[in-house]
Amino acid sequence: MNQQKMNQQKIKNYRIMLIRKHLFNLKLIFFLMFIFFLNSCEDLFLRFKYETYECQENNMDLRKVSIKDNDVGDLVDVEIGNYLYKFKIIAVSDKDMIIEEEVEDFSIKINHNTNNMEAKLNNLIFKVNCDKKTFKM
Repeated sequence: MNQQKMNQQKIKNYRIMLIRKHLFNLKLIFFLMFIFFLNSCEDLFLRFKYETYECQENNMDLRKVSIKDNDVGDLVDVEIGNYLYKFKIIAVSDKDMIIEEEVEDFSIKINHNTNNMEAKLNNLIFKVNCDKKTFKM
């Protein structure tokens, strides 16, 4: 009888140990998934992001492009010479963005990978090298 109680106690202890082990494994898996989720969300706690492309000297006198929002339809500040123009974002992809000033038939294609711009004014095409600065908060 005593032996039977001891066997039952061993079985009970073994089951408790298995349950604790599985709970630990579940906690570990949950923790790793949570860390993976946080890592995959690059801009999870981002309030705003402001990109500025400062261009090298060029024939068009394109000096700076300032992007506050990256959505189609948003406005972008473009500094040409001593004047500031508002361009509208007409297309966005992972690789590039196209902005346009409708009145002057003027468009700029910004390559996100190379930070180069291709500006089209009427039938003229200018390639401009720029440096990208990003401010995040």
